[in-house]
Amino acid sequence: MKNDVPGLGRLPDTPRVTVITMCKDRAWCISHCVESVLAQDYPAIEYIVQDGASRDNTMAVLQQYGDRIRVFSEPDRGPVDAFHKALDKATGDVFCMLLSDERFYDAHVVSRAVEALRQHPHAAAVYGDYRAVDVNYRTIRVEKKRQATFDEIFCFDAFISPCAAFVRMDALNDGSTRTAHLRSYFKVGDYGLWVFIGARYPMQYVAGLMADFMVHGGEISYELKHCQAYIRDCEETITRFQSETHTSRRLDALKNRALARLYLNYGNALAPQHPSEALGLAWRAIRRRPRLILTRTFFGVLLKSFRLSGLAAVLPRRA
Repeated sequence: MKNDVPGLGRLPDTPRVTVITMCKDRAWCISHCVESVLAQDYPAIEYIVQDGASRDNTMAVLQQYGDRIRVFSEPDRGPVDAFHKALDKATGDVFCMLLSDERFYDAHVVSRAVEALRQHPHAAAVYGDYRAVDVNYRTIRVEKKRQATFDEIFCFDAFISPCAAFVRMDALNDGSTRTAHLRSYFKVGDYGLWVFIGARYPMQYVAGLMADFMVHGGEISYELKHCQAYIRDCEETITRFQSETHTSRRLDALKNRALARLYLNYGNALAPQHPSEALGLAWRAIRRRPRLILTRTFFGVLLKSFRLSGLAAVLPRRA
């Protein structure tokens, strides 16, 4: 099948897939993640677990798998720094990022992803659906995705979950070498990764469940300091982004839309625990894009911030 996208070469007949797991102090869940990778029916998987110098029994659990996985343990500056450390060691043609409290949905996920990349040779990445589950892997909800445009991803109107996505390694290259430029985009959260890739290449949605994403009290995603760092990271990515396919006026409008939605989405997420921070973010959002004052998300921020939780619960999570 011909590939006519500059920068993407032809995949080997059996591309090597690198699965990367970053973890720290995750002895309680890491075995479920590892076993979901080792159970895959695809024949060419490299599995790298990058541990952040765990102080619990995580390493003891990992060592039980012997040479079936490549394990590295060293201090890091957080999950994304650990990802870059693992990526530097990866030898695959394709990679997937699976966190320690996530797992592949079934034994055929990698095979389906590789087949999807073969069927869509123009795509730098394929992504699918996932289940949100509790700590016992009971379904909370199924997150069905769709084919999204780059503008929607850039403006936080569509989301790709890393655990349900497979990315071609050559999409990270400048010419024939891995670009260091990726680190400047992808520092705190995965938003910058999708902007980095999506600005240059198509990304293809493929229907079907890829992974289980665990929702639990130990997540760092919505801790205040992490959210503040992630917002700063996204702001930097948005403001420095340039595109030859956008006029200056359209690019300015796109950046304004992206910043407004960033502030409103995180205001909504932070409102139950950090109402003053949430209201400040919502105000920044509507100053940039006044029409957002009419959205359910904006009213959700107000209701949650003023602890009218009974009313807030009936509102959709997103506008």
